[in-house]
Amino acid sequence: MDNIYVTNKENKMLEIIKVEMEELANNENYYGSKEQIETEKYIIKFAFKDLGIEMEYNECLEEFYYRLVKAYALQD
Repeated sequence: MDNIYVTNKENKMLEIIKVEMEELANNENYYGSKEQIETEKYIIKFAFKDLGIEMEYNECLEEFYYRLVKAYALQD
């Protein structure tokens, strides 16, 4: 039962990151919006909690999100 929960949580985070990356790429008004900042905080919090990954110095969000996608995919 716990493995199902973990898999569902990982899938949810991957979906959140995917949607966030699409918004950043396709909506020029999204970057810096309240929704974007809140989602960014959420992703960063769970990236550290789940994977122990933090943003690197001078790393852009897209690079960070790409690293997270790879890390979550490797957990499967």
